[in-house]
Amino acid sequence: AVVSTQSTGYLLTSDERYNFCSGLSTTEFKRFRFLLIEAVLATDLKKHFDFLAQLNAKTVDGEGMDWENAEDRILALQMCIKLADINAPCKEFDLHTQWTRRIVDEFYQQGDNEAELGMSVSAYMNRHKDEPRVP
Repeated sequence: AVVSTQSTGYLLTSDERYNFCSGLSTTEFKRFRFLLIEAVLATDLKKHFDFLAQLNAKTVDGEGMDWENAEDRILALQMCIKLADINAPCKEFDLHTQWTRRIVDEFYQQGDNEAELGMSVSAYMNRHKDEPRVP
């Protein structure tokens, strides 16, 4: 997650040809970057049950989402990103396997990046140590 959040600002501004944020004011850019980081962090499985508890507190046990409340709108954004992130098992098996291989490759690439930066490689992201179990 640290590498992901650090890279968001760089990716948004590193090459002017692809900087779709160049027309934003400083305030708008800061808000967009904040929302992007919140979305990226929502994919961290360590916080999966925290998000579910927040959503359940609002929807099952509570009054529902308050769309006037910025925190509730961010929670809705985070849940949409989570659903998009974890939907692979719902796909046809061959397509699911294809996406699983892609995520394993992405994890290994992150591990390679961490090693290049002199960081300790995150669990399950070391291609030289961790064997993927993808059919």
